[in-house]
Amino acid sequence: IHAETELPFKMAPLIFISTVITHLFGGSAGREGAALQLGGSIGNQLGRWFRLDDRDRRILVMCGMSAAFSAIFGTPIAAVVFAVSVGVMYYAALVPCVFASLISFKVANHMGIGPNVFHLLDVPSFQLLPSVKVIVLAMLCAGLSVLFCIILHSLGDVYRAKLKNPYVRILFSAVIIILLTLCLQTDDYMGAGVPVIAR
Repeated sequence: IHAETELPFKMAPLIFISTVITHLFGGSAGREGAALQLGGSIGNQLGRWFRLDDRDRRILVMCGMSAAFSAIFGTPIAAVVFAVSVGVMYYAALVPCVFASLISFKVANHMGIGPNVFHLLDVPSFQLLPSVKVIVLAMLCAGLSVLFCIILHSLGDVYRAKLKNPYVRILFSAVIIILLTLCLQTDDYMGAGVPVIAR
């Protein structure tokens, strides 16, 4: 949204194909990034076709991001808030993104594509001590997530420095994941992780 570099339209099919291949072979790739890149590149291309200026094209990129995120996850309002608040709140995009998000949500539902639904068997009554424990657990999980992101980015920098060829990096990473899967004797970390969440 904020970068000066051009967002190529070929990114849309490439992201779609690479995500499908990753999921088919058990790779742990989330759908969030793919949805945002797919929708953003389509929105940018529409802006180019309609010869919109830079400001309006950015709004169309956000509309595409909102639409794709909403269609995949079934969360139209969250999709809008996420797209228009990347870095800086972009108020001019709010209404167009709401329309794009709601329309794509309805189209996806009409086509039978719904969000993942997790059924809660029992909702416990509110108690102070368990609530404090949940808050502490949430804070620890947030800290762990930050640490994971830092390690992931640092590891990516090391990979790029040591293994210059991107195909060698992909092959090397795949071998590590296969070895870890065999050593740990579990496929819980393969795919999008929905069965783990459901359990």
